[in-house]
Amino acid sequence: MNTQNPDLKDSLLHTMIRNPARFFIAVALILLLFFVVEAVSADDAKPGLIRTTIMENPVELPSKNINAKVIRVTFPAHYKTPWHTHEGPGPRYVVHGKFEVTDNGMV
Repeated sequence: MNTQNPDLKDSLLHTMIRNPARFFIAVALILLLFFVVEAVSADDAKPGLIRTTIMENPVELPSKNINAKVIRVTFPAHYKTPWHTHEGPGPRYVVHGKFEVTDNGMV
């Protein structure tokens, strides 16, 4: 007599019992994905930093394509950004306060 519950066939428990290695690999991959997403989210969420794209417009020029953006970045008082670079030239404008740029050890 088969006392096995028909709903158990497709359940997670049945998969775990039938093939425990596959089950644990799936759980490990899900956990890894969760931690990768959390790490990326943590990098994007700098405390106190507010970045708003005001305008973005792809522009076609004879020499090459350029993606023009106007961005407002609001820094809290005494905020220090991590070391970073900007692709290509571009104007920077300070509405209120001041900032300091260090390039190759020169301020």
